[in-house]
Amino acid sequence: MSFSIITVNLDNAAGLQKTISNISLVREETSASVELIVIDGGSSDESVDIINKNSKVVDRWVSENDRGVFDGMNKGMALAVNDWLVFMNSGDIFYNVQILEIFRTKNIDPQINFVYGDAFQGGKVAYAQSIGMLKMGVIHACHQSMFFRRSLNIEYGKDMKLYGDYGFVVDYVFQSPDRILYLNEVIAETEPGGIGSKVSFQKRYEKYQQVLVRFGPINFVLSFFYRIGRLFKTLK
Repeated sequence: MSFSIITVNLDNAAGLQKTISNISLVREETSASVELIVIDGGSSDESVDIINKNSKVVDRWVSENDRGVFDGMNKGMALAVNDWLVFMNSGDIFYNVQILEIFRTKNIDPQINFVYGDAFQGGKVAYAQSIGMLKMGVIHACHQSMFFRRSLNIEYGKDMKLYGDYGFVVDYVFQSPDRILYLNEVIAETEPGGIGSKVSFQKRYEKYQQVLVRFGPINFVLSFFYRIGRLFKTLK
């Protein structure tokens, strides 16, 4: 069993160092093969210096202008060689440094293509929801707490700016819906303020566009009313 950890970064040198240091500790706690790939979007801060400083931990890296975080993730996947993909962007860390060893000892069925767990966000555990939430346009779990089988060779939509994770996760889950596994572990701790936290017209447009394309008009309408219901609940 082996893991390719892909870290996308742009002008977040401190967060990048935090992530690299964490992955170094994770490596020490497992006998599995672990590679770290850093895709830097042409940072103007000290990010490249951080990468060079950690050359014993970073296996492959690129620093160049790109079309955004999802383009960077695709670049990382193109460089990956191990069985499982994990996206741990700069500032994000594994909550438990033994998690890859825990994963390894679970003897995951070779037919499983997608594994997900819980996350630590905002000072508390964010538990994964039902897979069915995907049909409502909601990613059921934190993407940093997911493991993707590399052999499925699915890419992030290059035209997505803010909600590309959603389509990527949906394609993994519904390409083989009987080959997914919930790992009852807190896998990742995420840095607040990431791209996924931005609420905007662009994000909503990308969300409902993908629901319509993947699940049809009925789920498009249901996802819209689900969102309205959530808003009313928040206002109460």
